[in-house]
Amino acid sequence: MATGPTSTARNEKDRYAMHAGVEALHSQAVRAFGLRHTRYRSLLKTRLHTQLTAAACNLVHVAD
Repeated sequence: MATGPTSTARNEKDRYAMHAGVEALHSQAVRAFGLRHTRYRSLLKTRLHTQLTAAACNLVHVAD
């Protein structure tokens, strides 16, 4: 009888860890960089705003 975690339990743990990381990044983008709302009406400017916000998040993670 095996007492250690099964393969599926490890997979679930890995999936949860990845999900938690994505949620943390999204939360940082919303709270620190205002990603939830944009001041632009055009799709092109909104997309640029989102890409620049993602770049700023990456810079913060590199700096830490």
